Amino acid sequence: MANKTCWMCGNPSETSEHRIKKSDLIMRFGKGPYQSRNALLHFKNDKISELQGPKSTLVKYTKNLCFNCNNTLTQPFDKAYEHFISWVMDNEMDVLKERVIDFEAVYGTDWEEKQRNLFKYFAKCFGCRID
Repeated sequence: MANKTCWMCGNPSETSEHRIKKSDLIMRFGKGPYQSRNALLHFKNDKISELQGPKSTLVKYTKNLCFNCNNTLTQPFDKAYEHFISWVMDNEMDVLKERVIDFEAVYGTDWEEKQRNLFKYFAKCFGCRID
């Protein structure tokens, strides 16, 4: 099989994006390892596998991004997502009650840029899935 290229820039693919965000797994289940009573199960194509930890290849796409795109270019997108999820978790009852999220309350005065970065994070995830 030929080497894949980064779907964002065309350079050689070197890294794998998480299908399930590593920080979400750590926030919910800890740093791992996930074993015994703490084991997480992964279901795909009628196959059940144990997820050993948040870096498991079971929750990653194949390598489809270069280091620069995944680590430098899109880092603000990842940080915007992590901040957003943390804010939602901290304000869960209000979000459920109000059914509205005020992005200025989430991100502060530079909310427009950070909201765009959040949307770019979702576009990055979608691009990795399509690839």
